[in-house]
Amino acid sequence: MKFTRRTNAALLLMTFVLLGCGGSVPNSEEGDPVPVSGIVKLGGQPAANVVVTFIPTESTLGSGASGVTDDSGQYELTNNATGSPGVPAGTYSVLFKSRGSEEGAGDDAEVRRKRIGADDPIPPAWRISGMAGSHNTVTVPDGGKTLDFDLVDNPSSSDEGPGRPRRGGRR
Repeated sequence: MKFTRRTNAALLLMTFVLLGCGGSVPNSEEGDPVPVSGIVKLGGQPAANVVVTFIPTESTLGSGASGVTDDSGQYELTNNATGSPGVPAGTYSVLFKSRGSEEGAGDDAEVRRKRIGADDPIPPAWRISGMAGSHNTVTVPDGGKTLDFDLVDNPSSSDEGPGRPRRGGRR
């Protein structure tokens, strides 16, 4: 059987389409999500409209999870791949970003500053992945956990130990 250029191109295109569809299917090896929630504070006060992002580290599989704090600083994680509540048990790096107004009125310089986070009240050690350290590395056990964070300027001098988030039991 002789393949023409058109046939080869069609087979190649179909291969790419089928491979591309695989990315939208949740990873079955990821594990069952467990509930994770807590309170985020900024300088001891509840922090509203903060995006909380859990990024898998080490051998933790999956695409992580995220949530947004309400007016009282409370958040609940939602799995990034499935949209279901929770995140699989494992080790995560946790980053925070003030939601604020990403765009809006103002000149171009003001919009650019907002886009890069120059006006973000969250200290850089908590929002920039290159500055992540032990202060924002957490382990989520089977069964879930309540994880509270107080985002201080110098996480290593926190009264909760060497930069560790405050952790409570499961609610």
